[in-house]
Amino acid sequence: MDTTHLVLEFQSDLYRIPIMSIIYIKADGNYSNIYLHGNENIYVTRQLGKIADDIRSQLGENGSNFVLVGKSLIINYNYIFRINVPEQQLKLMDKFYSIYTIEASKEALKNLKAAVSEKTKE
Repeated sequence: MDTTHLVLEFQSDLYRIPIMSIIYIKADGNYSNIYLHGNENIYVTRQLGKIADDIRSQLGENGSNFVLVGKSLIINYNYIFRINVPEQQLKLMDKFYSIYTIEASKEALKNLKAAVSEKTKE
């Protein structure tokens, strides 16, 4: 099984996305926006929870790089650049040094910050 690509199949399309190109995935009702390197994005007709299931079932250990933040956001842990709880901002930086600023709830960011701190201590 290929654990370096996320495969999303739809009635008329199939996407085979290299997981290192995924910066984050944001829910939009029954749809999701997958943001990739270079400010590219893919808008798909799949709920975020279903994509989280796809990540778990397809990527094995590589799926652990993806973290659910709140109820509407999955991020690639490798690209966390800054977590600012008071401003409710999360900044991710891709391999081209592009910055992606995302708003999230204070509680979600507080939990993410604690998880990142804990992981660095391991």
